[in-house]
Amino acid sequence: MRFVILVSLFLVTELKAEALEKEINGVTYTAHLTGYQETAEINYVSAHSQSVTVSVNVRSTVTFEYTWYTYTYDDDGQSIKIPHTRNLTGPVTDISFSSPEMTSITIPNTVTSVSLNCSGLTSVTIPEHVIYTNLDGCSGLTSVIWNAKNETDHPNIPSSVTHITIGSQVETLPAGFASETKITNINIPNSVKVISYNAFRNCI
Repeated sequence: MRFVILVSLFLVTELKAEALEKEINGVTYTAHLTGYQETAEINYVSAHSQSVTVSVNVRSTVTFEYTWYTYTYDDDGQSIKIPHTRNLTGPVTDISFSSPEMTSITIPNTVTSVSLNCSGLTSVTIPEHVIYTNLDGCSGLTSVIWNAKNETDHPNIPSSVTHITIGSQVETLPAGFASETKITNINIPNSVKVISYNAFRNCI
């Protein structure tokens, strides 16, 4: 009588949690997974690059091919590795770019974390769901459109900025929001309920 034993191995090395990557138009997207094997799901997707071209349009969602393995044994007791694949789609929520060549970037509304070190960037729009922003490396930045509704961390807007537009849905201006910038006037919409500590400290 023939017996076939099916064994699923629940190994982190088989999951390859940090290894799902895809490059699209010069941008590398990395999927971060939760769960194991056939139950794996994308927790979030980061978009990143150290050397991107002049104009970058970040995707809002990315689909990856995910592979996991089960094992069977033949009549001689030899292990047979069987691959299984499925497509996993997740929203892009984190972006991190370091590129002096970049002069424009489109950030989708799915993003919650933005970190840019791009000295060639002169303007940027921060979308509404962002709760963490670091623009400290953008030394050429002069204009910011700020739509982040409830960021509470210091956003590190560089001192080179001369103009900030606050979106009509913004409710909180975080601590140190425009401190040390070169803005001389700003319109604060009625939607703003909280202006945090030192939001406009040492503005020129």
